[in-house]
Amino acid sequence: MTYRLTLLAILCGLWILCAGPVPAQEAPPPVTSYLADPGTGARSHAIDQQHMVVEVRFVPEERLVRGTVTHIFEPLRAEVDSVYLDGPGIRYQSVQLNGQAVDYQAWPEGISIYPDAPLRWQQTDTLTISYEANPRHGLYFVGWDDPDGTARRQIWTQGQGPGHRHWVPFYDYPNDRMLTETIVTFDSDYEVVSNGELVETTEHDDGTTTWHYRMLAPHAGYLMMLAIGQYDVLPMTSKGGTRIRNYFYPDQPERAAPTYRYTDRMIDVMERETGVGYPWGPYANVPVHNFLHGGMENTTATIFSDAYYVDERAYLDRNYITVNAHEIAHQWFGDLVTMGRNEAIWLHESFATHYAKVIERALLGEQHYQWNQKRERDRALAASEDGAIPIRHTRAGSGRVYYKGSLVLGMLKDVVGKDEFDRVIEHYLTQHAYGPIISSDFFQAFDDVLGWNLDWFFEQWILRGGEPHYRVAYEAVGAADSAATEITVEQIHETGPLVGTFRMPIAVEVHYADGTHARERAWVDGASTTIRVPNPEGKTLDFVLFDPGHRVLKRLTFDRTTDELAAQALRAPLMIDRYDAVVALRPVLLAEKREALHAVFAQEAFPMIRAEVVQQLADDAESQTLLAAALDDPHHAVRGSALRSVPTLTADLVGGVEQALTDSSYQNMATALLRGARYRLDQSDTAAVERYLGQTEEVVGHDHNVRIAWLAVAAQLDRPDALDRLAELASPSYGFRTRVAAFEALEQLGAVDERVAGYLLDAMTHFNRRLRGPATQLFDRMHEQETLRGVLEAAYEAGSWTEREARMLERRFGR
Repeated sequence: MTYRLTLLAILCGLWILCAGPVPAQEAPPPVTSYLADPGTGARSHAIDQQHMVVEVRFVPEERLVRGTVTHIFEPLRAEVDSVYLDGPGIRYQSVQLNGQAVDYQAWPEGISIYPDAPLRWQQTDTLTISYEANPRHGLYFVGWDDPDGTARRQIWTQGQGPGHRHWVPFYDYPNDRMLTETIVTFDSDYEVVSNGELVETTEHDDGTTTWHYRMLAPHAGYLMMLAIGQYDVLPMTSKGGTRIRNYFYPDQPERAAPTYRYTDRMIDVMERETGVGYPWGPYANVPVHNFLHGGMENTTATIFSDAYYVDERAYLDRNYITVNAHEIAHQWFGDLVTMGRNEAIWLHESFATHYAKVIERALLGEQHYQWNQKRERDRALAASEDGAIPIRHTRAGSGRVYYKGSLVLGMLKDVVGKDEFDRVIEHYLTQHAYGPIISSDFFQAFDDVLGWNLDWFFEQWILRGGEPHYRVAYEAVGAADSAATEITVEQIHETGPLVGTFRMPIAVEVHYADGTHARERAWVDGASTTIRVPNPEGKTLDFVLFDPGHRVLKRLTFDRTTDELAAQALRAPLMIDRYDAVVALRPVLLAEKREALHAVFAQEAFPMIRAEVVQQLADDAESQTLLAAALDDPHHAVRGSALRSVPTLTADLVGGVEQALTDSSYQNMATALLRGARYRLDQSDTAAVERYLGQTEEVVGHDHNVRIAWLAVAAQLDRPDALDRLAELASPSYGFRTRVAAFEALEQLGAVDERVAGYLLDAMTHFNRRLRGPATQLFDRMHEQETLRGVLEAAYEAGSWTEREARMLERRFGR
């Protein structure tokens, strides 16, 4: 879940920390201030829900839920004279307490139950509620209103948000955990998936089947799940014995293997890294259509967007690996141990993001791990532009809670040592298994296991905001045996009550022209630190690395010559340091860096560095041979970089573009089709464009990306049905990615008619913000144009809208 903050810092709490003779790395700052957090704290509740049994049937054409929920609970106080459950919009038909009808009051957001006599602690009570609901959140009916029958018909849930309270009345907050059972009766032609073990299925004479699932250990209610669709199963078993059911679409069986690649091994890695076995029994993956997020870590059964359900070709462009690893990591961090307070969400997302990266490192190698680290740094530093908000804050946002937190855990591992960190994690998970956690539980685990006071680390990285900005310079000093390189590190970020100077152990490396290097690791602390690296043999410097491998999250100002950057790009041992040097060459004049970039391209194995070289040389007339080689590169990312970056195709390059019409990547194929067609149309060579269309006519691509490009090109040749077919892909029969791409193509072609405008207005009211957001942006652009404004108005008047949809649209029209 993503939060944003655009408010001024509010200071609260002034703590004077004890001073004393502690080791330098443990010395805490004398004064710390924190950002006030109005959203912090746990929700109060009067009962402990211990067991929840949900029995449901559906009328999908009416988006109707008919259910009965049974709660077995214990009062948490000496006397409880009323019980409140969440349940917005639910219609209650009967309520029984301990088998007897009981008074209740339905409210807009839930229900209050009033026992005849106060309930008392140390007794167990049973509450049974029969109800109906037409939920707008939490449970989604997908495809049932598609008149063409093109869309997949599914029912699926999303509990985090919160969501489940819209279709099941219960206390919906993660500080209460319970055993859950789901009993679902539905059409026998469909498969029903829920949490835990499948206890039994019962077939009925009316063509329905009842599926009964049961959890064997307690979990938070928002982690309950339900998915109904037409599926087959690819089974796996991890080395540790975890039974895995990977659901796939029967009409696309070729996508199952690439989608679920490494799933069993991911669980093995998590068990090895945490020291704790998979804690839940079975595990399942279920793809669903138009899902709200990448995936959701429901206990024992992850639901994920079928945008990640891919064949081997689409696997190159977008795959399920990272999302899969993230949701598997959540089975430990978020499910086994679950936040008891809102501000502890980082204990879920930072850990799942970090361990997903660890999983991928084990499966895909060190360079892949470094690239993931780089992407996290970019997102974390971008988030800090919004202000110095701590990770442990309810409005920290995904850039901090996911990516900065992941990097901070890696830094913590570096500070204490991996073996030590792993011992702490095993203790933390074991100590708090199947229970609630808050941030101090994690902090305390280091004291419990290692006897180590790490308050200084948690203060600067978790409880306070910001990141260090280091300015680094170096010079050769001394002579003969006393020769050395002195590296000066200044902290130049703005400091104040919420952000101070940072204290971290950081390595420096001095690399010499003879291929050797010297390394020192020192504590960088305070406004300025000097690190001395002895050079008794007086070797000639080649380049200097500050924090090789980017172990510390930071901004860095480090002026170096073009020759030094070129040397680093060619000879730094770690891929990410070579990449950073190439990126640092961006502002350098082509004439000064061309030779170095050509040398990097010739020797570099990592594709993203070659791709960066291509971007910098894309408009260089003297690099045509290199660009032609890039179009023929073994790696799809390098070919893609060339296809996208070269601003103007030439006769020397068009052959490489045409070759990409059969590329192993759908994205490259779509790009090549559009760029090649544009080049040939500029030359009035329609015969070549027809040839391109013939080559790619049978390729749909992933999310119809090649088909949309094909139809866009065909429309420029005035193919009679091209625009009609493109408009169809913008209709509600298709997924959000397909619809967004189709809308964009139709806008560029100037082909938005009343039909397309109607689809656009429908998209603006969709439950999925990843469709709703782009559609609204397109509407805003169109609404500024007088001719298109009339088209939109006509589509609105011709449409059939619910009261809620009409309100949404009329607000956008400015009515």
